[in-house]
Amino acid sequence: EGVITSISEGTVIPAGNSGRWRVSDRDVFVTFEDDSTGTMTYAANVPILTQAGSFHGTMEMEPLAFKVRGKSEPVEPTGDFYEHPLYGPIPIYKLVFSGSWTIIDGAQGNGTFSGWAEFIPTPEGHVGLILEDSSYFEMTGKWKQ
Repeated sequence: EGVITSISEGTVIPAGNSGRWRVSDRDVFVTFEDDSTGTMTYAANVPILTQAGSFHGTMEMEPLAFKVRGKSEPVEPTGDFYEHPLYGPIPIYKLVFSGSWTIIDGAQGNGTFSGWAEFIPTPEGHVGLILEDSSYFEMTGKWKQ
C-alpha cells in the first residue's frame, strides 16, 4: 500500500478531432508504506471529458520490473476546490483505476493493483497536480524469486 506522489507531463496529444487524447510515456510516482518507491510508465487513448479507458505500461520497483494493464473509471468532481492564486477556485477531481500486473524481470509473479487519486486538472482538462494526501495505491498478488 502507498500513495501517489506525482505524475509527469509525458506526451499527451489530440487523437485527431475525436475528443480523445493519445497519452504515452506518462510516469506515475508511488511511495509505499515501507518507503520503497515505484514508477509506473503508461500509455492510453482516452476521451478528455471522462479520462476513462484502458491503459498499459510498465512499473519499476527496484529490483523488480512489472508489466501492467488496467482501466480508469470516469473522473468525478469531489465537490472541493483548489484556490489558485491567479485563476481563483479550480474544481478537484477524483480518478479511480484498477488492473493487473505480471513481473517481467527480477522474479516470477502476478497480481492486481488498484487505487485512486484526487487531482487538479491542467487548463486543457488533463490529470495535473496530484494531491498526495488524497491518493491511494495498492498492489496484491504473489511472487517468488
